[in-house]
Amino acid sequence: MKTVAVIGTGPRGLSVLERLAIGLAKKPAGSEVDNIFIIDSSCVGAGRIWNPAQDECLLMNTLSSHVTMFSELQPGEPEVFARRLTLQEWLNTTDIESLKKYCADSFVPRKIYGLYLKWFFSEVVEKLQTYTSVTVVQDEVTDIAEDRASYNLLTKTGATLKGVDSVVLALGHDRCKQDSTAVETTRTQMTCSNTKYIMADSAADMDLDCVRPGESVFVRGLGLGFYDVTARLTQGRGGIFESQGNELIYRPSGEEPKIYAGSRSGLPIPARGRNQKPLGYTQTCHFFTVTRINERRMHSGRFSLSFTSDLYPLIQAEMEHAYYVAALIEAGGRSVAEAFASEHSSERDPYRSIRAQTMSRYQLDRFPPLSLSDLARPFSGMKFGNQHAFMETLIQRIEWDTCEAEKGNIDGPLKAALDVIRDVRDLLRTSVEFGHIDHDSFVSEFKHHFEPLIALLTAGPPIFRQKELLALIRAGVVQIMGPEVKVDSIPGKYTYVSSPFVLGYCPRIETYIEGMLPTPSVAQRQALLVSNLLEKGLIREHPKFKLIGIGGGIDITSNNYQVVNRAGDNQKGMFCLGIPTENPKWFTQVGSGTARKISSFTMDAKVLVTHLLKELELKNYPEYKAVSLNGQ
Repeated sequence: MKTVAVIGTGPRGLSVLERLAIGLAKKPAGSEVDNIFIIDSSCVGAGRIWNPAQDECLLMNTLSSHVTMFSELQPGEPEVFARRLTLQEWLNTTDIESLKKYCADSFVPRKIYGLYLKWFFSEVVEKLQTYTSVTVVQDEVTDIAEDRASYNLLTKTGATLKGVDSVVLALGHDRCKQDSTAVETTRTQMTCSNTKYIMADSAADMDLDCVRPGESVFVRGLGLGFYDVTARLTQGRGGIFESQGNELIYRPSGEEPKIYAGSRSGLPIPARGRNQKPLGYTQTCHFFTVTRINERRMHSGRFSLSFTSDLYPLIQAEMEHAYYVAALIEAGGRSVAEAFASEHSSERDPYRSIRAQTMSRYQLDRFPPLSLSDLARPFSGMKFGNQHAFMETLIQRIEWDTCEAEKGNIDGPLKAALDVIRDVRDLLRTSVEFGHIDHDSFVSEFKHHFEPLIALLTAGPPIFRQKELLALIRAGVVQIMGPEVKVDSIPGKYTYVSSPFVLGYCPRIETYIEGMLPTPSVAQRQALLVSNLLEKGLIREHPKFKLIGIGGGIDITSNNYQVVNRAGDNQKGMFCLGIPTENPKWFTQVGSGTARKISSFTMDAKVLVTHLLKELELKNYPEYKAVSLNGQ
């Protein structure tokens, strides 16, 4: 008789519960899990980030038809759920009147996904209860104590959950500690210059009520967090967007502040291409494949490759393939594009540039070269005589990007190329995690160089968000600062922002909002549970990342996500999944599975639960052969 505890009921925790239901459906006679504790301190069944109580103006970044929490079953796995609905299918069948307006495939509010998660949670719990007892606890686990071969979980309210054999830490996004060096330095600077400071967090949980109408606000960062904060300060305060021809116009409510925002690039995160890919779409890869990567390892004689020398050329060749095929079709030459695609895929050496004969034969020089660095830093080397000149250039850039995005992620050359990164992300993940590339290469080439580029260029908002930003700029509500924005203070007086590349523009601000949501290192996570586990040595920060100070995640094993303790041993019965493991793993922010596809999101939960149940000695639980995520 065994007990399992899952701490956290955001998407990662729910994915573990679903796999437990599937696993327990095949349990051998006489072998049982006695009880499953399901614990969350915030919104049980959805978690903090997807709380259904948040503002409706905060949207998902994935189309509702592509979002699911149900894993794709492999041969031999039992079908234990009567309805395996995607988010959109659930919306189409729900009886909740207020949700019927979301009947078309769209980017729905996050609160709607939160409702879907709670429905999914109820479905999973109901199924689990046919196999075992389920105890749902709304409380914060603050400490875990070893008790012989099991664990006791201590909660904030003083309760103790005893005799837990296996613990899954699915802790999700956490806030940085209030006393962290970076937070304290910025807060002190702002306080000394009479400026309010709002620290980084999910936009839904930021205290923006303290921002007064007409107040000058600076938002650091021009990523998705910027769009969220801006939405809350405009639409969230009663502002309305209206269509006027091909443009949007913004009708202010009068409750908006004056918003300034900036980043190193000075470029708001570009839009994703209009989706043209059906459910279950699989990218046909010619260069970035498991076979090519393994061949490179054999040729080099090294297991740990270099990202820049060994992997990136394969990715660049894959992007160039999509780019030039779409560009040739757009130029009116579908038959020419097909000929190029055949020649390029069969004859290209990805570790060299496209052959001069190929460039000449298809006149590829007429198309701008595909450079991620140039796309991410479009204002590099430029100086502007005033803010108006910069804003004119910026608006032209946003309008151009909007046009490119509307062409689609198959037909549009630029967005088709960038969407390759999204399509191969699971293979990229397995190619760089857990020492598959040299550690120095992982840090300097992948984390510090490549990751910021693709975060800017491939993770953008839907097209209409860019159109809304243009409307806010034209309405005088938003001003974007030039590249390399600086925040300076005159102690006892005020704070102002400026760009060294835009002359004569230094607006004063009254509130500073940190709009970039960091992934805190283990030591900087606010949760008391993490601090106590670190102090006891039950978990540790990944030692290599801790040494170089880039925010090491919780150290885990590569084959089953079991926690590694201070001594470097596997901590029996303790597992961790998702964002707390960032850096040993990569891109753990994913919050759902992908409909009609095997994704790393669901595979992670499957691998963890397989080992957890084996460790609990459920001997007949089937071991499924791993499936290549790109089908190659």
